[in-house]
Amino acid sequence: TIYYDNNASSNFKPIKDSLRIYSKLLKYGIVGVMSFVLEIILFIFIFGPLGIITANILSRVSSMAFNYILLRTFIFNSGTNSNWSVFKYVIIGIINALVGGLIINFISEFLSYLSFLNLALTKAMVDIMFMIINFYILRHIVFR
Repeated sequence: TIYYDNNASSNFKPIKDSLRIYSKLLKYGIVGVMSFVLEIILFIFIFGPLGIITANILSRVSSMAFNYILLRTFIFNSGTNSNWSVFKYVIIGIINALVGGLIINFISEFLSYLSFLNLALTKAMVDIMFMIINFYILRHIVFR
């Protein structure tokens, strides 16, 4: 990179701009953790009577409503059509829940010695993977 006049014409402010970018990621992470805690608690209570796939879907749907409201209001400040963004958000959530449930089910079948606690940790790892992927999808597709 070549800078002329000590980069006097640049509007880039490294600290301020970095804080603006990373604060959104930090807030997204906090909302994700809050939604995740709600989802895990629901998953634990639902898992016993209804099984992995059903528990994963029901706990995900419940945390999705909570997550959507917080993301739309506090993180992405979206002015998009609410019905259309809800639809896209729900489709992404359904795909996440089904694929996540299948991954968790596969891991639990493959590692049949998993205890209940390890099953919850497996779900946590799968959900963290989806959280990272979803930031990009939500930012560029759902709330743009």
